[in-house]
Amino acid sequence: MNEFGLKLFDSFVFIRKYIYIFLIWISTVSLSHAQSPVFGICDSIIDIARSDYHTAKRHWIDTGAKYEIEPQQELLFLTFSVQHQDIEFIKTEIAKLIRTHGFSVHQTQERYPTIYNLLSDGSLSQWYKENFHDAYETWVLSHHEKMYTINTIDRLYARDQMLVAFSQFDHDSCSVSKNIASTIENNDFENLLEIVRLCKMNNNELPTGYDFAIDTYSKIQMILWHNLKSKNNFQRAWEQLFPYLEKAYFDGKISNSFLYAYDKLSYVHFGYQYYGTISAPVKDEATLKERQQDYKL
Repeated sequence: MNEFGLKLFDSFVFIRKYIYIFLIWISTVSLSHAQSPVFGICDSIIDIARSDYHTAKRHWIDTGAKYEIEPQQELLFLTFSVQHQDIEFIKTEIAKLIRTHGFSVHQTQERYPTIYNLLSDGSLSQWYKENFHDAYETWVLSHHEKMYTINTIDRLYARDQMLVAFSQFDHDSCSVSKNIASTIENNDFENLLEIVRLCKMNNNELPTGYDFAIDTYSKIQMILWHNLKSKNNFQRAWEQLFPYLEKAYFDGKISNSFLYAYDKLSYVHFGYQYYGTISAPVKDEATLKERQQDYKL
């Protein structure tokens, strides 16, 4: 492998670790404060599962009978099932996720490696191969009108990760680095505008794991995060996507982690937050209580 190839490989290894850490962080945030009751209920059950899996499992099944559980949370709970080798429950839940949400094993590689290993080359690999194809094809056929959006988000996410990889290279001069940074910022914003276009196509609604593929919203989160990390993109990206995030939040389809991300990076860029989700000075503090009541913070 030549030097460029080695650098590219090293960059992708870094990205894999970065994505995993980011998604673990965002999961913790998203379960901390949420408007939809199911997020908080699932959070409590997952806490129980850390010390008493079987009691937690009973509560999980009862909750699933009353609410539609967000599929990423389903997978998070299944990591405890893997720990306890609850094979029949895992098979039941994975089969359901394939049938209802188009689950495929590659969606677990970074965030849920124990599930990935179990299904890709572990004791359930043969079962997965035998049960995946027909159920997945049925899901695709019944969601054919959504495949353009899903495939476009997959493409935007792949482009996003290539931009991250390219940003890791050492560049020859400060001026070149600035030009590259500007190019990456512009491409990041173009990616986000494509997400906005997809929202408009989707009856002005944000694609989420409830309605599209399991990992659809986590990919949107990453694209948003990279825009918010850019001081130049921060506010313009937020203004473009916020109406769709807000609607999805009040519809109970996403948690308030997007507000936390905004506050966190607002503080990094400007020295203040806006929604009161972190420990930091607050912009427009006189109206903070009203905002926190509005967003159930």
